[in-house]
Amino acid sequence: RGYGALQVRPHVCKDAEGPFALDDMLIIRGTNVFPSQVEDVLSGIDGVTPHYRIVVDNETGLDRMVVHVELKPEAFSDSFEKDKFRKHIEKELKNVLLVASKVKLVEPGGIERSFGKTKHVQDLRK
Repeated sequence: RGYGALQVRPHVCKDAEGPFALDDMLIIRGTNVFPSQVEDVLSGIDGVTPHYRIVVDNETGLDRMVVHVELKPEAFSDSFEKDKFRKHIEKELKNVLLVASKVKLVEPGGIERSFGKTKHVQDLRK
């Protein structure tokens, strides 16, 4: 008798100890992803601002995550290699999140600012 793949997802309560709340968690291709993990990765990369947006969709039938990352003005120079920098950020995110994501680099001021609790996630999955 054969058994199909078993997917086990840990349950996280809002009252649980630790840095994450269930409300913040995204599940991307079976992997738990927290926006705070993305923020931690980006905070360690020179040339980006703390402003970002995560867009999740499944237009292709699989969950896809695109992280819009706002660049600092000083990141733009004659020697700036945009494609290489984007790939570097994608690699750093994958090392921490354990799931691949695409990165879209956004010019300074290109990510909407909001007051109070910022909404970093736009989930377009159906």
